[in-house]
Amino acid sequence: MSIKKLIVLIAILAFAVVGYSSLTTASSYDNSPNAVLYSSKEGHFQALFPNEPRHATTDLPFRSSNETIRYDSYVTRSEDLTLYLLTTAMYPIIPDVKGSKQYLGTFLEQVMQNSPQSVLIHFQVATFQNNPALDFILLNQGTWTYGRIILAGNRVFILLCSNTNNTLVVKDFFTFAESLVIQ
Repeated sequence: MSIKKLIVLIAILAFAVVGYSSLTTASSYDNSPNAVLYSSKEGHFQALFPNEPRHATTDLPFRSSNETIRYDSYVTRSEDLTLYLLTTAMYPIIPDVKGSKQYLGTFLEQVMQNSPQSVLIHFQVATFQNNPALDFILLNQGTWTYGRIILAGNRVFILLCSNTNNTLVVKDFFTFAESLVIQ
């Protein structure tokens, strides 16, 4: 499976959030006795999820070599139906940091190309814990998705929160994204 196909799968998952009703404007974390500070089994990160995330791992070929890229995805949905997704990709090589903006941009471009109904509302090059990052906001048929892509050594972190309630997802995303500790 190519990186493009994986990003398509991530985009489909992120944009699959539809049919919400009775949403509130409180954050998913505000009244959640189930909030979990989750530490990855691989020891790569800690992040606050509204409840225990499901985890899936896959290894895919890297270019045309015998090397692989390891993908770990963590996904959950809160009681208010916000979808939380954190995906890490571990590459066998460290990408050139000088080209990190273009490298991060290719991830966002693939999401946009494979979800033609999405509108890019905002994107901004950023830094997260001294690592190059790209923050973005997408709107797809009434569903808001806030995301951050981070390049940390040979790992890429992709964080997404999606919900039809923009006020709610903003608060949820920034709580989620700022809780991330890359180790």
